[in-house]
Amino acid sequence: MARGFGLRFELTPRVNSGLGQEVEEGIHAVRLLFPRCWFDAEKTKAGLEALQHYRRDYNQRLNEFKAAPVHDWASHASDALRGLAVRHQHPRERSPRSTPMAMPASAGGWMAS
Repeated sequence: MARGFGLRFELTPRVNSGLGQEVEEGIHAVRLLFPRCWFDAEKTKAGLEALQHYRRDYNQRLNEFKAAPVHDWASHASDALRGLAVRHQHPRERSPRSTPMAMPASAGGWMAS
C-alpha cells in the first residue's frame, strides 16, 4: 500500500556489536541529532512525554545505574527515535535518491550519562 503512494522504506542497520552496545550507540546518535531537531509541542506532546520518561533504573546495592534503559511505556517512542537517529544521515552523506528531512535545531539533553 505504501509503495502505491510512492513511499519507500529502508531497514535501520544494526550495529555489529552486542545488544547493550547497540542501544548505547543509538542513544549517542540521538544526543547528536537532538540539537538539529524541533518538535511541535502540540502535535508531539505524547512523544515528548515519553522521551522525558525514558530512563535507566538505579541499582542501590551497587550504587550505579543499570546498563539497559527501563523497558516500559516510554521505551517504544524512544526506541523509534533511536532508530531515526541511527538511520539519519547528514545532507552531504545522502545518496542522490534520498529525500531531505527538514529538522531545524533546538537544544536539549537526553539520557544523560
